[in-house]
Amino acid sequence: MARIRPESPQVYCHLARAHALKADRKGALNALEKAVGPGFDGVAELESSPDFEAVRSDPAFQKMLEVLRKRPGEGSRVELRLFQV
Repeated sequence: MARIRPESPQVYCHLARAHALKADRKGALNALEKAVGPGFDGVAELESSPDFEAVRSDPAFQKMLEVLRKRPGEGSRVELRLFQV
């Protein structure tokens, strides 16, 4: 699906969810980085969804949440290279 819609942050969020559910930290964080780059703004979802429990305590995940909370209003783009996995 990501190859079909590479510009869609939701596709990468769903991919991250699948990786997190398998406790694949590296895969989840890589997919989330791709989601956040094109404008994903689902901070509340990342903070509250039990699907992300396996990666929620990861420092890179916490840093991503921090950056998302500070992100300027809709339509802005923030380049992220938060972590090396």
